[in-house]
Amino acid sequence: MSDLGGSNQDRRIAVFYEHPARFEPPSAELERRGVAYDRLLAYEHCFDPAQHWNPYALLVNRMSPSADTPPPHVVEAVKRITAAAHIEVGGVEYLVNSRDGNPYFSDINALSNFVADAPTGVGFDPFLSLVDYILARAGLTL
Repeated sequence: MSDLGGSNQDRRIAVFYEHPARFEPPSAELERRGVAYDRLLAYEHCFDPAQHWNPYALLVNRMSPSADTPPPHVVEAVKRITAAAHIEVGGVEYLVNSRDGNPYFSDINALSNFVADAPTGVGFDPFLSLVDYILARAGLTL
């Protein structure tokens, strides 16, 4: 990212997100560390292409390609897939083929990549490392 808005130490981090649940864990860790950041909620955000400077040291994309609500026929297919695999909680990723309009399921996770209470569920807090990485990429030190 070009440094057209001053040094990284003088600039903030922005977190671009579509759902508060995906935003809260890294937000809590940024706040615990006293890191200045801006919340950019996707449906409230706008971009001005005439703006020639970047106010952020780093933009963190917490958007999910699955942010849109799937249509009912995809939901029903996912229910059948997870039931057949005896998965009670998990995540299923899919893409819709532009040629035939059919959904193709690409990833089925018995343990979804979104865990509300990671320290209890998986034994560690991945957001500590995520925030370390964010600060390193932004060139920020505390």
